Amino acid sequence: MLSKGHFKAVDLWAFGVLLYEMVKGHTPFTHHDSQGNLTIIYQNILHSKDVLSKSETFKSFDKSLMQFILDLLKENPYQRMGMLRNGIQEIWNHPFLNGFEQDRIYHRSIKAPYNTSEKIDSIDSIFIFEDIKLEEAPEYDGIFDFSDF
Repeated sequence: MLSKGHFKAVDLWAFGVLLYEMVKGHTPFTHHDSQGNLTIIYQNILHSKDVLSKSETFKSFDKSLMQFILDLLKENPYQRMGMLRNGIQEIWNHPFLNGFEQDRIYHRSIKAPYNTSEKIDSIDSIFIFEDIKLEEAPEYDGIFDFSDF
C-alpha cells in the first residue's frame, strides 16, 4: 500500500485479517462508518493500531483468538507472530491453536468432511447455485472446539 515492498510478513498479516473476517463477516478495517468506502478502509489500515485498539473491534472474541489475531496484525512486520526467532512454530505454539494436531495437518492425514469420487471439471459441474439455500451463520460464542482436528 505504501510502495515499500513486501515479504512473507504480509501473508501473516493477511492470515490475521482472514481469521477476523471468518468470525465477524467483515475485515477489522471495515466498520459501520466505512460502508465499503475504500478511502476509509485504506485509512483504517494505515492507522491500524488505533482501529484495533477500539473495544468494539474484538467484541465477542475470546481472549486467545483476539490475541492470536492481534499478534498477526502487528504494524511492524518484524514484530509479527511468525516473524520472530521461533518463526512459524510460534504460531503453532499459540494457546489459540491448542488442540490442533500439527503433524496430522502437515501430513494431510485429516479426513475431509466432504469427498467426491467423481472427476471434477469445474465447480459448476458440482453445484447448481440456484438450489443453494444460505443459512445464517450461528453467532460466535467465544469458544472454538478443535477436538476433531
